[in-house]
Amino acid sequence: MRQDALTMQLVGIMNKIWLREGLDLRMITYHCMATGPGMGMVEIVKDSESIREIYTEFGLTGSFKDEPIHLWIQKHNPGEKEYRHAVQNFTASCAGNFASVFDLR
Repeated sequence: MRQDALTMQLVGIMNKIWLREGLDLRMITYHCMATGPGMGMVEIVKDSESIREIYTEFGLTGSFKDEPIHLWIQKHNPGEKEYRHAVQNFTASCAGNFASVFDLR
């Protein structure tokens, strides 16, 4: 939990820097707090689904398969404009999370 809390804090700080520089990577953070060794609390993010849930919905398993994510985004954004906007948001947030983890500048 401490690692999760530290990661969210780092992502939040980097997002503020990126926004100040005019780069919106559509980052969304959630609160988490360690309350003891191996335990803690995590904020519930409403209307969210895990990658595992998305893969399971389309009967696929395995990491880094793009088809289930494409189908899920398309299902929840049926219009062409909405779909493109959702893909842009998803791509930007993936880039932001990658940059946060690897401290890319």
